Amino acid sequence: MNNNPLFNWQDIAGILPKLLENLPVTVGITLASLLLGLMIALLIVLLQFSRFKPLSAVANGYTDILRGAPLALLILLFFFGGKLILTALALPPLWISDTTFAVLSISVSISPYFAEMMRSAWRAVATG
Repeated sequence: MNNNPLFNWQDIAGILPKLLENLPVTVGITLASLLLGLMIALLIVLLQFSRFKPLSAVANGYTDILRGAPLALLILLFFFGGKLILTALALPPLWISDTTFAVLSISVSISPYFAEMMRSAWRAVATG
């Protein structure tokens, strides 16, 4: 049945309980990141449509820069840089969990894509 020597169903069966045990954490991080990413994206879209040009430019720059930023880089920046900033501000980084840094970095990573979808949908609606 299984011709691939690198893939073994017994190994998968041994790992599956541990994967299922941590599934709620993964789903929680995913849902929190999606919700926060949508909120950030809505703010970015509102800023993009602002008549105050500097705000619009900042929102466009945010979208342009972060769409090209790799998620792994953002995770490292938020995790290590966030703790460094909190330490510099004399705040103990212990009150922010690693999960919070994960949610923030994923949210910042996906928000430019959501913002572009919202912006294009908003512009597609005819005025009248």
